[in-house]
Amino acid sequence: MTDRQKASALTGLILVWCAVALPVDRYLLHDHAPWFSDLLVIKNAEIVVKPLSRTVTWVGLTLALVVPAVLQAVGFAIHRAVKYRRPVKDCLAVFGTVFFWFFTIPLWVWIGDSLYRIAWAFLTDWEWAKGAIHFLDGFVLNGDVMVYSLRLFHIEAGFGAMTGLALGVTLFFEHGLWDMLQEKS
Repeated sequence: MTDRQKASALTGLILVWCAVALPVDRYLLHDHAPWFSDLLVIKNAEIVVKPLSRTVTWVGLTLALVVPAVLQAVGFAIHRAVKYRRPVKDCLAVFGTVFFWFFTIPLWVWIGDSLYRIAWAFLTDWEWAKGAIHFLDGFVLNGDVMVYSLRLFHIEAGFGAMTGLALGVTLFFEHGLWDMLQEKS
């Protein structure tokens, strides 16, 4: 299996996981285990991708993001310690690398949104760019990111933030998980 096929399979697995985890979190865990599902949520979320618009009161991210990241990192650390007979300290260092890249994702979202806003300010002056600006402004994500009942921040994101999110997730898989999978000893 080539690297491209592995990356495609991993991307498909992630999309299937999100397609299963988000409804389970919303319709099952939200009612029966709120202490778990309220760990990381986006409340009053508005998701707009032209021509579709959807307002959702609650999107739980615990099962979709937090649980897989913790399980993968712990599972890989244990697997490496057993299979390659490495010290647990080295395996936990890999665990830290994965989480470093996981927690840089919000930074990439902020960078992408900031660069888009700067470019938007320049491009609105040119007539030829107004069509592209109108199209790109059709991608919107608004909501309050909360941990339990504590509001961490309000997100008003557009195309730049979504691009930053895609870049952050790509870097997380490339330099966090993928490097861990490739390292043999």
